[in-house]
Amino acid sequence: MADHRVCVGHLWANFRDEGHRGVALKDKLWAAACAYTKAEFNAHMQELKRMSPAAFEYLDKIDPSGWSRAWFHDYPNCDIFVKNICKCFNAYILKARDKPILTMLEMIRIKLMRRYQVKRDGISKWTGKLCPKVAKKLKSIGQDAMECVSHFAGEILFEVEAPRRLRYVVDSRKKTCGFRKWEMTSIPRAHAVCALLFDYGEPEDYVHEYYSLEMYKKAYVSLIYPLPSEEQWVRAVEHDILEPPRPRVAPGRPMKLRIRGPDESKDPKNSNRMRIFGARMRCSKCRVFGHKKRACPLNGAGPSAQASQSTTEVECPSQPAASVS
Repeated sequence: MADHRVCVGHLWANFRDEGHRGVALKDKLWAAACAYTKAEFNAHMQELKRMSPAAFEYLDKIDPSGWSRAWFHDYPNCDIFVKNICKCFNAYILKARDKPILTMLEMIRIKLMRRYQVKRDGISKWTGKLCPKVAKKLKSIGQDAMECVSHFAGEILFEVEAPRRLRYVVDSRKKTCGFRKWEMTSIPRAHAVCALLFDYGEPEDYVHEYYSLEMYKKAYVSLIYPLPSEEQWVRAVEHDILEPPRPRVAPGRPMKLRIRGPDESKDPKNSNRMRIFGARMRCSKCRVFGHKKRACPLNGAGPSAQASQSTTEVECPSQPAASVS
């Protein structure tokens, strides 16, 4: 059964376009979306209600099971609520998207054929039980677990004290934690790792097998076979050629680039860069505010230092965390 979710990035864009603007409302929306427990979600929503009743009413009409981690199901083993994966794939096949369908499929096949082999070459150099990124993440979680204190309750149950006077119940047999992040991602978090280390367990043994190196190898074990050109194909059965329908050409120049949001760069070459609103630039060469090193007046180009010094400083608003760990 598929778990349907809403992209919180687009939810925030609609939220902003309805008139609920400001960094405080934006941060509170993302905090509610990132909450893993219903108690934390309700606390953020109540704070939002005190800040703006109209913004609260707008979000309250939307089913939270589609945009907040506190209401997600556990079985997908995934806590992603943005469509970055779709954007990455669309950027990966960007040069092939405007081609005829056979040419497009051939370009995608060749790209994937090369990618599979590159992945197989990389996997052959890896060692360990888990994939490198997951192993690195688990090591970082182990450092965070040092801030927690676990109390053994008996059998396989633990009570873990976390910072800010929070306590969670950890069940090492069912692989559950009151924080719910372990169930959502199938990777034990700081509270669970603290309990597992108390019981002399290895956190790697409690990570889902999908993150293992063996499963990663199976994902790329299949070959995408090379094909000769179309002139060398063997026609098995003669049949009448079905002509495609006559295409209807829309007026104007065809659009190749997608419509970008207000927080994204308009330059296709710098599409991965996020715009920073209200930030004050500072040159690393002359240490003057108002420009960067490339446009420094010491290079013989760019605005004058006197005009740059008169720039009013504005604090850069905080951006929502992109990490799903």
